[in-house]
Amino acid sequence: MNKRMVITLGAGLVVTMVLAIVAQALLSPKNEAVAEAPQVTQILVASQDIPVGAELSDYYMQWIEWPETALFPSAIKRQDKQETSDAISGILVRRIEKGEPIVESALVSESKGNFLAASLGTGMRAMAIRVSAESSVGGFVTPGDKVDVIMTYQVRVPADDEVRDAAATLVSRNASQTVLENVRVLAVDQEAKPKDNAKIARTVTLEVDSKGSETLALASSMGDLSLVLRKLGDETHANADEREALTTDVLMSNVLRQLTGGQNNRESRTVRVYNGPNLDEQVIRARIGPPVMR
Repeated sequence: MNKRMVITLGAGLVVTMVLAIVAQALLSPKNEAVAEAPQVTQILVASQDIPVGAELSDYYMQWIEWPETALFPSAIKRQDKQETSDAISGILVRRIEKGEPIVESALVSESKGNFLAASLGTGMRAMAIRVSAESSVGGFVTPGDKVDVIMTYQVRVPADDEVRDAAATLVSRNASQTVLENVRVLAVDQEAKPKDNAKIARTVTLEVDSKGSETLALASSMGDLSLVLRKLGDETHANADEREALTTDVLMSNVLRQLTGGQNNRESRTVRVYNGPNLDEQVIRARIGPPVMR
């Protein structure tokens, strides 16, 4: 075999290989030459850091695209054009970082027993009191309302005559005063959400701070408690003078006021007591007692 024949055979072999490669490229499907785009869906994530105890809202959530291949069972997928607030609701029992997927296990809903504890504000307590139709605005108090708490009680005046004289112009037996203001109603009986078919409650749970819980406990043992419903959005508080004010039977009753009104202005007389060389003068004021019922 001469040199020319070897060159001719080699060139033919190279041409054959090139033609085979070109034919394979032309006959192969285009979708095999280009990688398929991954399928995606939308899931719910935190649009910012969400603290423990926060109630979920549109403010905290957003939809983002997520690969179908990376989808996990607890992810919350978007249905059609669903809004974030329609997908899930509840209160967080653990912190969620910005961009982290939101899952149901991080929430507590009203159907769970610890929903009330999760809904408390920072530093606040939940405390229940007994109520009746009359003491709870006829049963129209519902969770989320703001109320004032009024205590009505019997005053026990000490046996000291001077104290009794001083107290007679203010109170005979009964008094009432506002002990707590602008308190949020957490639950009525065991319902933490307003219901359409309202019924007369037996207990109302209020949100109070540590001092408020002590005040409420003492007031419950001293007398009867009544709830006064506030106008929606009314956040006003009584000033210092109003907080010290109270209503008593003497202030309410014209009869008692007439009986006690001039008591401290009645005629008094001075008694001189001689003890050896010493002289002691004592002022004796007239005193009237409560009326005797026959």
